[in-house]
Amino acid sequence: MSAGETGEDLPLCRVLLRPIEVHPNPDIPETVWDKLLSLPSQTLPKRLARPVKRLTALAHEIAYDGLLPDAGKKAHAEMHKVLDQVRTDLAAQIATMRAAVMKS
Repeated sequence: MSAGETGEDLPLCRVLLRPIEVHPNPDIPETVWDKLLSLPSQTLPKRLARPVKRLTALAHEIAYDGLLPDAGKKAHAEMHKVLDQVRTDLAAQIATMRAAVMKS
């Protein structure tokens, strides 16, 4: 009986075939490697990360780095524009559904 048949979830993992050990190129100066290690990095988002939370975090980082002042306010303004447009586009359906809920 397989794991799928028993309802168990098997953890996902990577399998390396014929792995090799890799070392830095000795022809590249140590200062290049030092600089590479000093560069800022950001972790990849979690598989189920919430888009609004990701956008807010990104906006914060962009503003903090001085790339775009008020990035958070601008990101939220854009999100509100999208939500307002969806509300406008679906106004008839929303009214129908609201009326159905109010009848119950």
